[in-house]
Amino acid sequence: STEDGQLAGIMAIGQDLSEVAELKLVQDRKTALLAMLSHEIRSPLHGMMGLTTALLDTEAGKTMARQLGMVRGCAARLLDLVTNVMDLAQGE
Repeated sequence: STEDGQLAGIMAIGQDLSEVAELKLVQDRKTALLAMLSHEIRSPLHGMMGLTTALLDTEAGKTMARQLGMVRGCAARLLDLVTNVMDLAQGE
């Protein structure tokens, strides 16, 4: 302002928000992809674990029971791995 209190000029500060909007779009797409992958991978694994558990409840022979237990154990480990990877990816 001038000595008599009148406005002498204006200063403006601006920021280009197009990069922010683009980053939000990328983040939204990443979130949607992770949700889809999580569902598409976990659902069959849960099915495998449920079916092997059901088969183990029948009168399977010792060999079959051991093999079914191994399948169920592998599916459980794979499910844990997928869950951990998805959790890490969502945290980024």
